Amino acid sequence: MKIIQPVVIGVIFSKDAGKFLLIHRFEKNLKDSAYNNCWNFPGGGVEFGESLENSVIRELKEELGINIVVNCLIPKAFSSVRESWHGILICYICTIKDHCYTIKLNEESDKFGWFTLKQIKKLPTLPLAYEIAQEAKQLLEMGVHTVKVI
Repeated sequence: MKIIQPVVIGVIFSKDAGKFLLIHRFEKNLKDSAYNNCWNFPGGGVEFGESLENSVIRELKEELGINIVVNCLIPKAFSSVRESWHGILICYICTIKDHCYTIKLNEESDKFGWFTLKQIKKLPTLPLAYEIAQEAKQLLEMGVHTVKVI
């Protein structure tokens, strides 16, 4: 059975450090090992009836244990195909809501880190991570991260 899945991605950028937050995906018993043991932006599948913004808020809460604010949509959709799965990636620039926060990873990841665009290019990542970071960086340089999604 072929599946088309909308997927939301949360891009968090530290303006002070000039770095993006990535998680290291490491799941035991993952069927497709090519998509394990690599870095990526947090996110996941949209649930039936859920808005895209609520989905990215939920996914980052589940994966990182943090509350976020969705700032703006990256105006480019990405597409990823794996065997019988086709993901349509919808990416948002987000900020962490609380000034004091602790990242608590769920079972999908074993670590997190903050990386520059140049560092991301050299990391073992899921496909499209670098392209997503490039798109986000262009928007951030234009100052659109302060725009609130309505």
